Amino acid sequence: MKKQSFKPVIYIDPQRAHDLDREIALQKLYYRPEGYYRTVEKMHNACKEAGYNFSLNDIKNWLNKQITFLVHKPKPKFIQYASFNGIRDLNEVHKSDLTPLSFDKIGNQIFKHRGVIKDVATRFRKSCALTNKSSASLAKIFKAIYGDPNNHLTWPKVLIVDKGTEYLGECKDLLLSHGVKLYKLNLNVVHQ
Repeated sequence: MKKQSFKPVIYIDPQRAHDLDREIALQKLYYRPEGYYRTVEKMHNACKEAGYNFSLNDIKNWLNKQITFLVHKPKPKFIQYASFNGIRDLNEVHKSDLTPLSFDKIGNQIFKHRGVIKDVATRFRKSCALTNKSSASLAKIFKAIYGDPNNHLTWPKVLIVDKGTEYLGECKDLLLSHGVKLYKLNLNVVHQ
């Protein structure tokens, strides 16, 4: 009886092989002593001179992963920011968010979050500690802050919030019952 021998088979993904070849070629061009290319276009021209036909998009993606390119990359010409300069009236627009606390314990309660409400025009803010992130807890805070006669904040026309679920349910119903329009945006931090 003849013994069968199995030879191992190595499967090579052609796309990954092409990507690896491109990576090696770009490294050789970029990291040589005379290879400092400040823009994607200059790197693209150097690739053409070396006989490579890489797309501008491939070169841009590769360069944006190189720390030396990112450190010396020119600053963007335009960065868009949200402008609230047109809002000048007190209690016209407020922003609200929850921020985490370091689990402060007072008596039997552990406060995990802080609810913040900030007037956009005056930048005046009020906050209260919360034991949880529920919609009911946040509704209680709105009632407490807006119902306080010693507080400058009253129910706004518009409330800007993030897309958290704590602004749904009881909280949303309370705001709508006071005629507050709710705008949900992607906010990082509203209390800076």
